[in-house]
Amino acid sequence: MTNPAINIQRETIISETQRLIIRNRIEEDVNPYVAIISDPDVMRYIGEGTPRPYEEAVRAVGKYNGQIKTQGWARFALELKKTGQLMGFCGFDHYNGELDFGWRLGQEFWGNGYATEATKEVFRLGREKFQFPRIVCISYEENTGSINVIEKLDLTFEKEFDFRGNGIVRQYSYECEK
Repeated sequence: MTNPAINIQRETIISETQRLIIRNRIEEDVNPYVAIISDPDVMRYIGEGTPRPYEEAVRAVGKYNGQIKTQGWARFALELKKTGQLMGFCGFDHYNGELDFGWRLGQEFWGNGYATEATKEVFRLGREKFQFPRIVCISYEENTGSINVIEKLDLTFEKEFDFRGNGIVRQYSYECEK
């Protein structure tokens, strides 16, 4: 039975890498995404650092597919080609007056270079296909894994600031040459 909040049955592939499929989200992504966002280790450096409920997964799938339909981009689903498993997401969203670039992978996919592979491809899409003039990326300073990925993208460090009283985040940016 389809969930009317999602109602997406077919995949649309946005791009691919050697090991990954970058696509829209589908209804079948909800349960695997719940497993990702309910993991305290995955969510440690996201927002307030707390796991999220099932309803958040349903909301995210619907929201980001709506954005793909209306603007052509969003936080895309990441799928492992070899197994067809949902790994998490990578992409863009409006946040705090900026175009924010972010990603989140299930813990079982950490340490294999998947985040770097996904971010390089999706960031390339942002620059070349979507032609974003400015992209920012923020990460808690303690999140060394994400900071390492950001540094591989050759973003420019801009500033540090307190994120809603939850800790210091570092903001990096990309600005297209005019």
